[in-house]
Amino acid sequence: MDKTELMSYVTTQRERDKAVILSVVRSFGPVSQVDIRHLTHLRASSISQLVNELLEEGRLKISGRNDNPTGRKQILLGINEEQGFLLGIEFDSEFVVAGAMDLTPRIRSLAKQPAIRDKGVSGLVEQLKRCARRALEQARIPPRRLRWYRHCGCRAGQSPRRDIRNVVTA
Repeated sequence: MDKTELMSYVTTQRERDKAVILSVVRSFGPVSQVDIRHLTHLRASSISQLVNELLEEGRLKISGRNDNPTGRKQILLGINEEQGFLLGIEFDSEFVVAGAMDLTPRIRSLAKQPAIRDKGVSGLVEQLKRCARRALEQARIPPRRLRWYRHCGCRAGQSPRRDIRNVVTA
């Protein structure tokens, strides 16, 4: 995957800067706005405004304060792992597995079933749907909260998100 594919969903500078901030917090968090400034070289005023927007959108959360011996305590920012969820689906000749995860990503539930091989492709597709629904139900995650998915034989995010939500709810 090249650099243009990584942020192909970003259409404005503002969206790019938000994506960069989210990436920094996801990679290094919890971090302060000062840490974000040092890591990204974005303007402090831009960081402050964008962080406030990300907090309002529920994409970031305040994770605490650091012990800054040289001045006032800085607010630490983290990813709001409850803001959305991930669904992973995998199968082979023996098992069908679906996992529901938060944005940490921490596995919330795992559904595993022996693969039913005598019903053809349509039978496998139906079993994948049932397994995915079961994983989401066990984790008490409504399909509309899905943010990303990955399944065997397809690059992550290749199909529109609404398609996977429809598959899981159908």
